[in-house]
Amino acid sequence: MKVFFAIHLVMGLHPVPSMRDCWSSDPILQVPYIANIMPLKRFEELRAYVHFNDNEKMTSRDDENHDRAFKVRLVMDHLNKYFWKSFSPTKRQAIDEHMIKYQGHSILKQHVKGSPSSGDLNLGVAVTQNLAICMNSICIPAKKWRR
Repeated sequence: MKVFFAIHLVMGLHPVPSMRDCWSSDPILQVPYIANIMPLKRFEELRAYVHFNDNEKMTSRDDENHDRAFKVRLVMDHLNKYFWKSFSPTKRQAIDEHMIKYQGHSILKQHVKGSPSSGDLNLGVAVTQNLAICMNSICIPAKKWRR
């Protein structure tokens, strides 16, 4: 599983048109570090069956307490807990939004007219001048930003 998560991290460093291109036979597209540590079929199989939350506990979409990020909420909460432990405030801090490229289907995707990152996921982040990691990531549904 460590390799599976490492592959996802490395994919963030090597943008390719499609996730499958990391295993391409074309040397321009292939990411050897990824292609050499796990076969594509194994990666796709793990990706299909990895779950971080129990779907039986998910509330219906009509419920006002419905969490659109339910399936990854436990992971996000776990990461946020450790991000805050490493946080040391400085004079310069910022709260901003961060767009993450995402090509799949999700209700959390936002379409911002004229934006180069239109159709991506929007995360709220808090950062300091010394720390270049996401300190408190929260998925922001598109409806919350619309006025």
